[in-house]
Amino acid sequence: MGNQGYPRRGNFSVKMLPAAMRLFWLPILKLAYSSRLSWDRDAYLEANPDVASALLENRISSSWAHFACNGVFEGRKWWSDSRVPRFQGSGSSRYCLDPWAYLEISASGRVRPCCNYHDLEDLTSGDPAASSVRDAESFVRLRESLLHGDLSHRCRTCHIRSALPPEQLQAVIRTALHRPMGDIAKAGPLRSVRVDINERCNLRCIYCASSQPGYSGVEMSEEVFTCCERFISVQEGRITIVLNGHGETTFHPRWVEYFDRLARFGHRMALVSNFAKRFDNAELDALARFDLIEVSLDSANEDLMRRIRRHVSVSTITRNIEAVRTQAARLGIREPKISFSTGIYHPVVWELEEFADFAAALKARSVTFWNLRQYKPPEGASIEVTSLNRLEASRKIKATAVLRRLREKLSASGIPFVFFGDFHDESGTPLL
Repeated sequence: MGNQGYPRRGNFSVKMLPAAMRLFWLPILKLAYSSRLSWDRDAYLEANPDVASALLENRISSSWAHFACNGVFEGRKWWSDSRVPRFQGSGSSRYCLDPWAYLEISASGRVRPCCNYHDLEDLTSGDPAASSVRDAESFVRLRESLLHGDLSHRCRTCHIRSALPPEQLQAVIRTALHRPMGDIAKAGPLRSVRVDINERCNLRCIYCASSQPGYSGVEMSEEVFTCCERFISVQEGRITIVLNGHGETTFHPRWVEYFDRLARFGHRMALVSNFAKRFDNAELDALARFDLIEVSLDSANEDLMRRIRRHVSVSTITRNIEAVRTQAARLGIREPKISFSTGIYHPVVWELEEFADFAAALKARSVTFWNLRQYKPPEGASIEVTSLNRLEASRKIKATAVLRRLREKLSASGIPFVFFGDFHDESGTPLL
């Protein structure tokens, strides 16, 4: 990255920008640096490591000066995935970009904007190759409701995305889509699509919806999968295809074939799996070719996981990770990045520091922590799980201390991490 065009040392003012630029981007610049949103220097530098290097080498004056003079015009993120901007006040909208850049396709062919929302359209009706499904009226209404803070019940009660004022979401969207002017209710380029090829699962986790009475998961049929192929074939640019679902992808009898057919499009391939079964050679060949594998595991405690997740062995998961890496070496290809998707709740919260050591020993590339959405435990459960916000006050204080030490441990190990979920108690006090 060269010096040309970058602001040098000294004070910066928006008035330094050309008039046309000020008119075009001033609303975003004012909002990003207003008292309602503290400029998060660390978040911007984390999201843009080349800018961090330039600042360290004294080639730019500040992160804000770079954003105002260069970053905003380049569509640079001024937030990061692991450091949500410090939006002040609860706000009437959600910090959510999913309806603009993300899509989920269920095993039955229905499409939704995220895992927390209901189905909006059907990919199997009409022309499945038409990417316009994301600009159907139902999706536009959802995006408009987020932009104006007129949220549906699903969005108001979302346990994943944090609240913020709608005008701040508008600034994020305009920057992310590089649309300083014009309609931002339209979908942006698709960045990631989740294909739920299987809603049946080989586990019966006591906190999961799939363990509830009456839950009936389905496997994706050839007809629906063909519609997925047609939809993906018309997407522009390189996207991420995530094989995932409310069940277990590798429990589908044709999952290897489906992976091969999607991989031929040349997109990034990711998998979320419980990694609880023993894989044969054909499955290991497929697993070795993923770009990213996110292993769903809440604790390294063998007994605890057996009681909570049932039919699972931590040692089997560890062996599977090593087997995939060995298979990649045999094939002469780069091994998949291994990360973890980890729930935070009682009682696993008390084991999280040991889990950080476990993740470091397995050379995990990242960890995503999520907040528990509690369901009624199934009959016969030998242990009770509880979300943090339902703990008594003294235990909440202890849990907050554990989470602080967890973050310190992961940071010291160089493992990136992110917390998804509204980690607040009923009074609004943050637990992180």
